[in-house]
Amino acid sequence: METNQGKIAVRKVALLYALRQAAFPLDEEALAELCASLHLMEYFDLKSNLHDLLQTQWVVPRQQRNGLFYALSPTGADALSLFEDNLLRSLRAAIDGYLTEHAQELRLRTCTHAESIRLSEHHYRVTLQIMEDDLAIFELTFFADSAQEADKYLVAWKTRALSVYASAFDALLSKKNPGI
Repeated sequence: METNQGKIAVRKVALLYALRQAAFPLDEEALAELCASLHLMEYFDLKSNLHDLLQTQWVVPRQQRNGLFYALSPTGADALSLFEDNLLRSLRAAIDGYLTEHAQELRLRTCTHAESIRLSEHHYRVTLQIMEDDLAIFELTFFADSAQEADKYLVAWKTRALSVYASAFDALLSKKNPGI
């Protein structure tokens, strides 16, 4: 029978494993969704385990323009190599499967930023960005006529950033004459 301490240790190792397998930092929401989907732990257990991993510096926080993200530290990677075998193969496979299935969505969360700024009663400036190492590599800035319209762009950017990015470059490099 697994002890409470054993469950806590396995949960911490599972978080370390997930951060390594993701290959890019994950935010708390992404970790919570992974834990909930795999029935790994409840939200407050996640918070407690994440706090402990931060205290031991096995996980490092990375404040980016689009939020706070967590990554595996070198000492965390060393610790994982010692304890990884304590994770059931089925749990490792489940984490790997989840990360593979949600890879694009998780990566987008890490590299996209969107904000709107109210300029006047009916004018909002909307800025949509794709970030790489906290540097905007693609940015769109335009105006919206209402807060609701601005919010629609912000929400859509979360799922459509890569297709907008690709479409912009396709249009720029297209040999078709746009008729201008």
